[in-house]
Amino acid sequence: MRESIGSIFLYNIIIIFLFIVFGFAGAIITYQKAYKVNSKIALALEEAEGYNDISITQIDHNLNGLGYKANSGKKCKEMDGYELITVDSPKYDYCVYRTRHDTHDQYLIITYIYIDLPFVDEIRFSVKSKTSAIYNFSKNGGQE
Repeated sequence: MRESIGSIFLYNIIIIFLFIVFGFAGAIITYQKAYKVNSKIALALEEAEGYNDISITQIDHNLNGLGYKANSGKKCKEMDGYELITVDSPKYDYCVYRTRHDTHDQYLIITYIYIDLPFVDEIRFSVKSKTSAIYNFSKNGGQE
């Protein structure tokens, strides 16, 4: 009895271990990409001082360079305490919400991680982030 564990059993353990390691590596890379997309959107909103034509153009340009998934036709959901800004279907799959305060606005950005597995439908996870306060210096406090 030279071997206490059979070689086929050992190969199965090695294969399962490799699947788990590569699965975690793929998930980490995908999650990092979603956070990078969130930060690019937040930067565009802060530079353009809100969600407007300038920020939309910059967001589309940045997401095209990152290879983010184009809009799949799914709608953004309403959230309590936030006003949905992306009512028109954007070119890419993200949602932008705004909350108004007396002196500033703050934006909530939601992007999605997609995991496409064989034999299973596509799985979608959301990643959320907020912008810094974007101050309104108009006479009416930014209220339209």
